[in-house]
Amino acid sequence: MASTTSAYPVLPLDLEREIFEFAAYSRPLSLPALMLVAWRVKGWLEPLQYRVLLFQSVFSPRTGQDGKRGYPFEDDEHFSRLKDTPVSLLRHSVRHLYLDSVPHEVQDLLMSSCESIENLWFYSATSGPSILRHIGPHSHLKRFHGYLSHLFGGAQQIDFTHPLFSRLTHLELHLDYSDDLDPSNYPVWIGLAGIPNLTHLSFGEGFLPVLPGVVERCTSLRVIVLLSMCTEPVVHPVARDVRFVQVERPKYTLDWHTGALGGVDYWARAEGMIVGRSAGASDDDCECSHRYFCAAGYDVLLQSRAFDLEHTLDFIGPVF
Repeated sequence: MASTTSAYPVLPLDLEREIFEFAAYSRPLSLPALMLVAWRVKGWLEPLQYRVLLFQSVFSPRTGQDGKRGYPFEDDEHFSRLKDTPVSLLRHSVRHLYLDSVPHEVQDLLMSSCESIENLWFYSATSGPSILRHIGPHSHLKRFHGYLSHLFGGAQQIDFTHPLFSRLTHLELHLDYSDDLDPSNYPVWIGLAGIPNLTHLSFGEGFLPVLPGVVERCTSLRVIVLLSMCTEPVVHPVARDVRFVQVERPKYTLDWHTGALGGVDYWARAEGMIVGRSAGASDDDCECSHRYFCAAGYDVLLQSRAFDLEHTLDFIGPVF
């Protein structure tokens, strides 16, 4: 009688799934190939294929980093494929969404279908208010990068009680110099202090005149980041605050994409500097450590849930 014993080890399904998911997270571009292994593997991994979606008209982060990291859907040339994707899959799978100057139909499809977005980068000078209707009271949004005045149709129309802000912890504030930074609109920005869970705030130099009033009132802030065009330290009262970090303005798309994939973005660098200061390290030392880990092929991941300014960080790596 022929033996029924397999020539290969048979793993428990939960362990097998964990292995495939680890492989997919480590090399997202391998997802399509991994899904061909078996139907059960396709069922496990297909949602991960949509976890990070990036749509931009002129730039692909595929050219950044080591050229190997990134998700299959990275720009609007893949939109036709998304039209055939079951809405149920988009609804629960998409966590990170980057929309920059893309057609309105792309925005409408994604914002209406993706109900689990936690991290949104959005730019459109003409259709901002239209996407607000897709952000309801059950929004999962924790990070927003973009122009609030474009979303609401002007600085004076910004409503900080909108569901957009209900769970928001990270806000990268882009500013329209012709409207947002008009001195008559300065009082509007004090409303940032009313965002209940805001812990991380970033901005450009134009926001500095308003900053003291916001910092004074927003007691939940733990990380304050100036995205600067220059390398010279800024002279400003808030610059003496231990939570204040000045970093060189990043390549926004690449930095966002890196963070969405679990790598070191400018938020993580700023957090590392603040924790380093509490341990007696200089900002230069923290920057050198950041460069060393990246050069060595490591991802220095700060675990946001464990982040505490009074304790040390856990470092995880390598992931390749």
